[in-house]
Amino acid sequence: MLIQYVGFRPVRRQVGSYIWEKGNDYVQDVAEADVAAELLTHPPNDFDLAPDEPLLACGLDKHQAAALALGGIATVAALGGLTGRKLTAVAGDAGLDAEELQKWVAVARGMGVKEPAPVNENGGSD
Repeated sequence: MLIQYVGFRPVRRQVGSYIWEKGNDYVQDVAEADVAAELLTHPPNDFDLAPDEPLLACGLDKHQAAALALGGIATVAALGGLTGRKLTAVAGDAGLDAEELQKWVAVARGMGVKEPAPVNENGGSD
């Protein structure tokens, strides 16, 4: 999830392994949904989705994309991979309507991306 630092622009801002600075236009691709959710929902609201975040092209607004991060989804690929019970669970966790979420999933799949099947601890697919 492309996260932009929008707070007071110091020379550099670091959260975990992610660094926002002038050299990267204060934008980082945060791969972990829980980190993205924390950045987008924790006061003082110094972070926002970057305008070119691919999830926005699926029809979500910034608040809906942040809600998806709370549900564990931080990429278009992860959104495109939602099916069945997982889709329903993410909708519930994120406080989103499952039918609307299904529309976004269809758009994500139309973008040509799909999350690979998860591999369980025994090396097989779930």
